[in-house]
Amino acid sequence: MITMKSSFIALFLTVYAVAGWSQEPAPESDPLTAYFDYKNFYAPGQGNYVETYLSFSGHTIEYVKNANGKPQGEVQVTQIIKQHDSIIDFKKYNLKSPIIKSDSIIQDFVDQKRWMLKPGLYNYDLLITDLNNTENPTIKNSQVIEVKEVVAKKVQTSDVELLQSFKKSDAFTEWSKSGYEVVPYVTNYFPPSVGKIVYYMEIYGSEEALGVENRYIVNQYIEKASTLTRFDNYSRFSKMSTEKVNVVFNSFDIEELPSGTYNLVIEIRNKSNELVESNRLLFDRLNPVANPDIASLSDIDYSNSFAANFQTEDSISEAIKCLSPIANDIENSVIQMKLEALEFETKKQFFYNFWTQRYPDNAEEKWDEYLVQVKQVDVLFGTSVKEGYVTDRGRVYLKYGAPNTMNDRPSEPSSYPYQVWHYYKLGQFSNRKFIFYLPDLVTNDYEILHSDMRGERQNYRWQIDLQKRTSPFGNLDQTTPLNGSHGSRSNDIFTNPR
Repeated sequence: MITMKSSFIALFLTVYAVAGWSQEPAPESDPLTAYFDYKNFYAPGQGNYVETYLSFSGHTIEYVKNANGKPQGEVQVTQIIKQHDSIIDFKKYNLKSPIIKSDSIIQDFVDQKRWMLKPGLYNYDLLITDLNNTENPTIKNSQVIEVKEVVAKKVQTSDVELLQSFKKSDAFTEWSKSGYEVVPYVTNYFPPSVGKIVYYMEIYGSEEALGVENRYIVNQYIEKASTLTRFDNYSRFSKMSTEKVNVVFNSFDIEELPSGTYNLVIEIRNKSNELVESNRLLFDRLNPVANPDIASLSDIDYSNSFAANFQTEDSISEAIKCLSPIANDIENSVIQMKLEALEFETKKQFFYNFWTQRYPDNAEEKWDEYLVQVKQVDVLFGTSVKEGYVTDRGRVYLKYGAPNTMNDRPSEPSSYPYQVWHYYKLGQFSNRKFIFYLPDLVTNDYEILHSDMRGERQNYRWQIDLQKRTSPFGNLDQTTPLNGSHGSRSNDIFTNPR
């Protein structure tokens, strides 16, 4: 299974961070794991080019001893760029992993290629094979990539490239940019182990559009994605002189940035401070160390608002608990661990702040709409011992909305009852699927078994677990052909939902 979106593809999402390291190799059953991204750039006098990036999880490839007796992995990569069924460019090559020394740990590694391409849409095909493991299937992926046109006498920008590392270098290689050797960070997810967001962007056409030897302003800041609220402590600006190409190369320390979804924003403004061009890059931050600031709630005035209508501790507590599916990690740490310890007034302040931060102009209306959905999922998914919003299906429904398609399979001979939910679009992601199953065969409490949505449960043995109804001791292995066995259509329905 391969999931895709316009500019970032997780060929296989795993619990390992892209830049992560580990002390031990993964078990043999781990799938070959790679991450793909591409970015648009422009070289004056030469034309448009695209950089493609592949980041390999070192734990998921096989290692054999090389000529020097040191363990090393090797993958074969094929990249094909086509337009109107004609091959425009093609690269097929073998890529070796870093050598594992006796006292070292398994390391992830990155590959980068540059493609000179004219503006337009292209079909991109990718195949990756572990040359040392014939049992690990070849990863195959196809998607459309867009090469953006650079227009004369207009300020434009490259895509924003996130960086894993950089160092000064006079050498000119495929890793070189503006006197630095840069290694791309091939994801927009920042786990607790990553304390900085480092970024690179090029600005084109300022000299023609704004005048020779003129000055302009580049604002850079982080904002909350849901409300576009700008964080003043994650903000900077610089003044630049117009040139054919200007470079923005900076970083923000995000050690204290709470968990959530954010935009990295880069704005180009002329000397009159008028917005000329802007670029936004969405990213996710997981930071369980950042503690919620409960004390700051004391300044919130909720009087004469919908939050003042709660008359009992139980009613406000229940209202807050049902927010869990749509709350961020910091808010959920309050809901799940600190709610009962809060004073009655503080609970109302928390509740009011939750909605006004998201919808400053119509918070009460949004709460009323959400409450209707909470009652709806209670009817659809609630059980005799669980409110609907506590169940897995209820949580997913409230967090992402109703699926575009739902395939209900209550009585396949070899499988527990299961459902496949398919979303055409979830934010920046396309074609996301969830599979729920009912291992107790009795209640209405379907559990999430697997999803290809980041942040959700990912279980690459899900077909085996689904069919434990007829194989209760898990004696199937990953080489067993599950799709179609004993009447199961689960893999076909999950891969090609309809």
